[in-house]
Amino acid sequence: MANRIDLTLEGLHQLQERIGRQQLEGDDWAVVGALVSRLIARTEARQARLKAKAAQQAAQDAADSSSNAEDSAPTGEPSEPGVSGEPAPEQATEQGADSTEQDAPKKGHGRNGADAFNGMKIVHALAAGILGAICAACGVGRISRYRTKVIIRVIGQSLFGAVHHAFEQGRCRLCGAIITAEGREIVRDGIGTSYITYDWSACAMLIVMHYFAGAPFKRLEALHQGWGVPMPDANQWRIVDECDDLLAPLYNALESRGIQNATALRIDDTGSMIIDTRRAIRQEIQVLEQLGESTKHVRTGINATGVYLEVEGATVVLFFTGNHH
Repeated sequence: MANRIDLTLEGLHQLQERIGRQQLEGDDWAVVGALVSRLIARTEARQARLKAKAAQQAAQDAADSSSNAEDSAPTGEPSEPGVSGEPAPEQATEQGADSTEQDAPKKGHGRNGADAFNGMKIVHALAAGILGAICAACGVGRISRYRTKVIIRVIGQSLFGAVHHAFEQGRCRLCGAIITAEGREIVRDGIGTSYITYDWSACAMLIVMHYFAGAPFKRLEALHQGWGVPMPDANQWRIVDECDDLLAPLYNALESRGIQNATALRIDDTGSMIIDTRRAIRQEIQVLEQLGESTKHVRTGINATGVYLEVEGATVVLFFTGNHH
């Protein structure tokens, strides 16, 4: 067993000075030898780990290549067991059992992965010069790129956000003409008045919260009054009633994507009532009766049809209400 060498930090600094002057004393050689031996042991251990990792990666690549070659090999006439590298039935059964056990899905931990969260992504880069530099912890290895550390930070926010746009104006003292700064066309894109406008995203959110989440207009009014974004229930109903044309492109895009890329479809309908549609049906029946024609082909039912479409990475739910669905 090697003798234990006890040194203080001051003693190491003195040894470093003697090494610089090339004037080592008798006891210094034992200390230098111990330090060099420790450095050699650490370097050898690091090289052994790197070799083991490289061998493991090479074995994995060879296994993947062998698996791909077997999958791409052409199928021919069946041969005897054990010939041409094919396993015997007993071996094939055992391999199949092992494969089933290996391919069994792993149990989750009840957590959502980072990909389950949608939102803005911010990348925090390392400071310049860190990658490729000598490690400050061991003083030997170099820093290389490693897998990114992902942290999800959930924040709270109101359903609707109001933005104040202040346009500077000028007025002629003589004729009273008013000149306003440019940019009002973008702000007025939506529905509303000259004082307040509602973007298509606000209309879509209001429809989702009321008809999908089941939140009454009055409850949304009280909720956003506390958040400083007044949304009177009467205004909410007017927004829903007037946003058909504004949301038509979005609805048509969802409908086209859902129908063209659907992997699963479920459909159901139930009776509904639209006063204008009911009046139109009655008028059509009255006209046919006055003309003495049959009214059997007139569709009198009004249904609300719900369509559930599963597409890759999302679900599309559409509702159609009328007498043609």
